[in-house]
Amino acid sequence: MAEIVYTAVTDASGFRGTLFQGAKFWLSQKVPQRSRFIEQIKANGGDVTPLEKEADVKIVDHARKQQLPGTYSYQYIEDSVRNSALEDLEKYAVGPAVGTIRAVGSVIQPTKSSRTKFTTEDDQQLINWVRDFEQRGGATSGNEIYKQLEAK
Repeated sequence: MAEIVYTAVTDASGFRGTLFQGAKFWLSQKVPQRSRFIEQIKANGGDVTPLEKEADVKIVDHARKQQLPGTYSYQYIEDSVRNSALEDLEKYAVGPAVGTIRAVGSVIQPTKSSRTKFTTEDDQQLINWVRDFEQRGGATSGNEIYKQLEAK
């Protein structure tokens, strides 16, 4: 059954649909016609939060490159309102999935803010590798010794 959907309704009118009820949206500043989408979300029971981390659904402009993980096109809102039913959100995904590994040199995802500490076993493996490498006559300065350990 189709939901009752309100368009061009102000908060002062008291009318609220239930299409987006219970969902929190964050809209990028670069979404075209952003204020219209905010009105549509609110008129249909959704909430708009200014903080990305508080949102259930993060809306961006799908035409832009380098989208953040877990973001969706504004077309999701357009199509849901037009069809008076929630569309499949995953059909509108534009960014990489949440939790994907950041590619080396990526400007899309920020780098880690702290490094993972070595365990005692990691330290012992490194000590043994360097000691054995040095005993075989290898140079312990530079990155090559560590590249070989990584390849092992």
